[in-house]
Amino acid sequence: MTVPGEEAPANFVPAAAVIRRGLALLGITGRKGSVGG
Repeated sequence: MTVPGEEAPANFVPAAAVIRRGLALLGITGRKGSVGG
């Protein structure tokens, strides 16, 4: 994929943040579920 240097970080950084948040939320809910269950 060829993306301009200005658009690459602008699109990549938020995506990584969202993925990290998603994984964090899944990890938290997974831990609570396993502990509670």
